[in-house]
Amino acid sequence: MIHESRVIATEGDALLLNPFAFWPDIASRLVGLGGSEAGENPDYVLHTLYVSCGAGPILFTLRFAGLKADRGTLILRVHELPEVMGAHARQIALSQTQLTELIRNGGTVSLGATARPGHHYAILGYIYGDTVATADELAVEVVRRTPDPNDPLRPTAFRAEASRVSMAPQIVGEREGVLATPVSQLCTAQQLAEPVFKALLDQLGGLPGRSRIDRWEQVFLARVLDRYDVARSGARGLGIGALDDAIAPWLVQHGCSLLLTIPNDPPADLDLSPQVEVRRLDPLAIDEIDGFDFAWATRAGGVGGRERQEVLRFIEDSLRALKPAGLLTLVVPIDVAPRPIGEDSGPMLRRPDIDRTVLLLLSRGHQVAQICPWGDAVADADESEALMVSAFGLIVRKAA
Repeated sequence: MIHESRVIATEGDALLLNPFAFWPDIASRLVGLGGSEAGENPDYVLHTLYVSCGAGPILFTLRFAGLKADRGTLILRVHELPEVMGAHARQIALSQTQLTELIRNGGTVSLGATARPGHHYAILGYIYGDTVATADELAVEVVRRTPDPNDPLRPTAFRAEASRVSMAPQIVGEREGVLATPVSQLCTAQQLAEPVFKALLDQLGGLPGRSRIDRWEQVFLARVLDRYDVARSGARGLGIGALDDAIAPWLVQHGCSLLLTIPNDPPADLDLSPQVEVRRLDPLAIDEIDGFDFAWATRAGGVGGRERQEVLRFIEDSLRALKPAGLLTLVVPIDVAPRPIGEDSGPMLRRPDIDRTVLLLLSRGHQVAQICPWGDAVADADESEALMVSAFGLIVRKAA
């Protein structure tokens, strides 16, 4: 038997599913769960029966009780099976979650899809990596959700067309990045001479008294939000530590509604547009909020001064605040001083750290704009630390 006898007929209906019913005799990779026989795939975790869900958005939620693991990746897939003799199931949704992250989030993970009449749906999962994973219990629920334009699990509608932003043939580019068509790129002197730099700098108020890197940072972030087509009416944006930057007023002029987070209580005399809310929130606790179409972070508001191991966590927490396919752009400080291979530069990010971060994000299903680390970097010397500190802009599209 591969079909669940119960069905979901109307919005709001929910069913608890047996996580192991599709292969009841096969042992799960979660030690102690599932059946007792070894299966063909040692990475298998769960596979529910296929259930009829009518038509509309559905959400599978998995709750792991007592989950323990020190590494490993959980891959979840929603499969759709037509009600036709001999039909084959096809994957319609996919998610990828680190087990350590899942444990940190309380052991709950969800994956949504859109159901169609005449089809049944199941969720299946696998754990990959050299790890031993255990859990006391696994519960699976599927619910038929009510369509909601503000649903944080609904993919963002604000995405650039292919004519504006296209896929690159390789992750590392061969040219210096330019602001006219921004990607993930180093702050270079050539970009400060581009016409688009002057035009956007004027729109942002000129930024008097700011350093060259500060000006580039503000212009880069604004240019990305414009080029990737999220700086427009109706989009909901998250500015992380962005109370004092020039981008929020610029986005308000474009019709965006914004939440600006700061680590301290906001001043009592703030004079803000009705489209802007300010909230006290630790930059490393961004995962407490969700449902945004885009987010941005400066060095000061995001990862500036943080240990390199905190950078990936900050990016992943920021991505969790976005809708599926939402856009995150941020600028990080980077040491560009020439050093012998293998020499440690302390906590400051260097090019290999950027590469590792990008590869990890790609491995988790996100998209990252092509890396262009070339050119004459604009940098400030920090003689006390023997550093040459520049800035690097990253562009990440959350997995859909």
